[in-house]
Amino acid sequence: MNGLDAAAGPLVGGVLTEYFGWEAVFFVDVPLALLAALFTRRAVRPDTPARSGRFDFAGTAWFALGAASLVHGLTLGGEGRWTSPVTVRALVVSVIAFGVVERRRAQPLLELGLFRDGGFTTLIACAAASTLTFAALVYVSLWLQTGPALGPVAAGLALAPLAVAVTGIGVGISGPAMGSAIATAAPPGRAGMAAGILTTTRQFGQTLGVAVLGIAYQAGGLAPVYAVAAG
Repeated sequence: MNGLDAAAGPLVGGVLTEYFGWEAVFFVDVPLALLAALFTRRAVRPDTPARSGRFDFAGTAWFALGAASLVHGLTLGGEGRWTSPVTVRALVVSVIAFGVVERRRAQPLLELGLFRDGGFTTLIACAAASTLTFAALVYVSLWLQTGPALGPVAAGLALAPLAVAVTGIGVGISGPAMGSAIATAAPPGRAGMAAGILTTTRQFGQTLGVAVLGIAYQAGGLAPVYAVAAG
């Protein structure tokens, strides 16, 4: 389902952009997210009693701040401001702050010790790298609308075969295998945390991929985007 939705995204996004404005691609997610939360609450039941503990609000807040800082720093760097104090501070905050906070928590949002396992870390790195494919579609769509000067809907139609082949079929094949491998590599009792890491890596990886590939796109157009995504 994830792969199918990703494949349909360029076309649906093109229709929303052309007829309702680019803002619609964000607002349309709100009712869908609410429905997903409602269905999950009604249909999903825990298999075992939940472990007692406190939710890591500090870790959640610092992760959000760190993720935003990292994307902001890369965006400023892509504009040629790598040595700017704002850029440096943003990158430092993103790399250090979350790790420092989580090491001090008795029940952290993310147990950093999981990454001592080389196999687990490699699988997460592979999941992160694969998200560059999704991010590349953003710049292919941008090129189609500025080079051949296609409209949003026409660009979405042109992207459909690539989106179906790469994200639809590719994710459909690799997604279940990746999830199973990561759950197996996680320590006993940490399969849920491992699944959360995988999901977060995919979602944040796409956001980060747009920032990284944006630097490549500004440097030389579509060719560097393909090179980085393929690498």
